[in-house]
Amino acid sequence: MLVTTTVPNATACMFTELENGIWVFKFLESSTKAVDEWLEWQEYFINTTALPDAARMVMDIRPSGLPPFLYTLQQSRAWRGKHPEVESILLKIAVVTKTTGALQQRYANLIKDGINVFGMKMVKVELFPDAFDDAVTWLLKP
Repeated sequence: MLVTTTVPNATACMFTELENGIWVFKFLESSTKAVDEWLEWQEYFINTTALPDAARMVMDIRPSGLPPFLYTLQQSRAWRGKHPEVESILLKIAVVTKTTGALQQRYANLIKDGINVFGMKMVKVELFPDAFDDAVTWLLKP
């Protein structure tokens, strides 16, 4: 298994950490490359930081739109399968989207609900159309 201990050289998914400890991933592309880079960041963190009780992240997809959904789910599941130690960590993900039409918003809500209902018990996802500050507020709630 590849152990990543160097900072990923990302161009499609950029990372910053807010002062309150929230991780922000800005997707610049709606591509498998962006998803792979997002997971490279996860691999980097799991190998270079202590595991927290809870992790809070913003996935800002306003610049790119939704990443390839099925690919994202498949790769996330595979990554989590390689790292059973993360199963006990509460993960809150706030997805900041562009303001979309009603049909696109229903599709995005369907994806979110599917993850929350059928996904991992310790993963909570919420959508925030063009509302970064609201996303951060939600993440900071217990």
